Formats: sequence, structure tokens, C-alpha cells
Amino acid sequence: MTHSIERIDIERETIGHVLKDTRLRVPIHQRSYAWQEEHVADLYQDLTKAIRDNEPEYFLGSMVLIKATDGRLEVNDGQQRLATSVILLAAIRDYFARIGDKKTSELVERDFLLSVDRKTHELLPRLQLNVEDNEYFVRPTPPRRFGTKKRGNHEGVSQENRQRRYTRGKTC
Repeated sequence: MTHSIERIDIERETIGHVLKDTRLRVPIHQRSYAWQEEHVADLYQDLTKAIRDNEPEYFLGSMVLIKATDGRLEVNDGQQRLATSVILLAAIRDYFARIGDKKTSELVERDFLLSVDRKTHELLPRLQLNVEDNEYFVRPTPPRRFGTKKRGNHEGVSQENRQRRYTRGKTC
């Protein structure tokens, strides 16, 4: 039995370009989003330090993207960092909306968070998580009462962060 392997391309790319130019999905076999608050805080502190130090670039880490049989790119490695970055972009969008800069808020959403299907005009997330996480990631979360158990793999994510879903309650 022979197998052919397509060529492997290694490209240096920014996360902004990846999100702006493509729609990505996490394949069904990938683990669920599992970062705890300390992982998120570490990434955000590293980003803050890079900005404060005027670093021209910040290496977020590698991502492995594989073209699926339907042509869509699937995230086989790097989904935790990518999902956390999308959450940060949603918080940036929400910040601009909160201070009344609707135009910038809409630009962040259009460029990095949502795309419009040209046939159906449906809003679709630029990053689609696996089956278990996607619904949780794109739907609004009802306020949690103190003392109630948090959902499965999302135990380390605070209520405030969970409410900052990148679609702000838009159905996808």
C-alpha cells in the first residue's frame, strides 16, 4: 500500500493575517479548550511585556494547519493559543464598543472574528472550535450564580471571560 504525502509548507505568518484571510476549524478529534486562568494570564502578560518593550514582533508559537478534504484549513496544533487570542480580540472589540468607537469595534469584528458567507449571508466565526467547545464558545452564557458548578473543561475560565465570547451572542 502506498501513501502519497503532499508537500509540507512552512510559512512565517501573523495571527492577524491568518484570521483575516481564512476561516479555520478545529477538527473533531482535537482536545477541548483546556487553558486555565494562569495559562491565559501568562500569555497576556507576555504580550503586554512585548508591547511595553516595543518589540517589533511577538512569537505566539507555531500552528499546524492541515487542509481537510473539503478544502478548509484545520488547526491540528496551536488551538489553545489561537482560541485565547480570539478571546483577546473579542475583548478589544468590546472595549472599543464600550468607549463609543463603533467603527473600530466593527472593524475588529469583521477583520478577525466573523466572516459573512457569501451565499447565505450568515455570520460565521473565523475560528470554529471542535464540536464540544464550539457551541459553548459562540453562544451567550447566562450569568452564573455564586456557588454553582462551572462547566466541564472550562472550569478555570472566569465568568467575566466567558461572557466575552467573540460573537457577543450572535448565532452562528
